[in-house]
Amino acid sequence: MSNVDLDALLTRARNYTVHSHAAHTLQNYAADWKHFTAWCTEHGRRSLPAAPETILCYVVALVDRYSVSTIERRLASISYYHKQARHPLPTKDPEVERAMRGIRREKGVAPQGKAPILLDTLRQMIAALPDDRRGLQDKAILLVGFAGAFRRGELVSLTIADVRFVEEGMIIYLRRSGDRSGGEASVAGCRTASDANLSPVRALRRWLEVSITSGPPFRLIDRHGTSAKSRSTRTGWSVQSSAPPN
Repeated sequence: MSNVDLDALLTRARNYTVHSHAAHTLQNYAADWKHFTAWCTEHGRRSLPAAPETILCYVVALVDRYSVSTIERRLASISYYHKQARHPLPTKDPEVERAMRGIRREKGVAPQGKAPILLDTLRQMIAALPDDRRGLQDKAILLVGFAGAFRRGELVSLTIADVRFVEEGMIIYLRRSGDRSGGEASVAGCRTASDANLSPVRALRRWLEVSITSGPPFRLIDRHGTSAKSRSTRTGWSVQSSAPPN
C-alpha cells in the first residue's frame, strides 16, 4: 500500500474521532477544563500533566461548593484532556480515588428522583392538549415517555429509524447519553394500550403519519404548525412511570 493510501486512511480515521463524543459532552469537557486550568494558574500549579497532589487539592477546594456529581464530571474532563495528550491519569491515582470514596461517603450520592405521574394525571394532561400538530406531537411525547419511562434526553435522541412497529406494539432502540454508537443501544418495548386515547403506539403512528418520515420524530414546531429540522426541546416534562398503560 502506498504512502498516499496510508495518508488517506489516517485522514479518514481522524475524521471519525470527531464523532467519538457528543457535541454537548465536548462542551462540558471544555468548560470544566477551563475551570481547572484557571484554578491551577491561580495557585501556581501545572495543569498538564497535573500531579495527583494537584488533583487532591482541587477536589478539596470544590467539595464545599459543588455536588459530588459535578466533582466527578470535572475529574472526567481532566482525565479526557490527559488522555488526549497521552499523559498518565492523575485522577486514577490511588490517593485521589480514596479521597473521592470518602467524599461520596461524607456527602452522600443518593439521587433526587422525580415523582412519577399517575395514570389519572396522564389522562388529564392528554385531555388538555390542543387538537393540532403540536398537540399530536406532545401526545406522542407524553405517551411514549410514560410507557417506556424514558428520560428527556432519551426522547430527544430518538430517530424514526430507532422505532420498529410490530404486531404487539413497537420496539424502540434506545441510544444512551446521546451517544450515536451502535454498541450503546438498549431495547425498550411498548404495547398497544387497550384505551386508544392512551396508546403510545397509536399516538406515535398518528404523529408520524401527519408529520415526518425520517430523522428525529420530535422537533420544534413554529407558530404556523411547521416542524423544524432540529430536535424538539419540548420534552421538558419528567415523564416517568413504573409501568406502561395497558
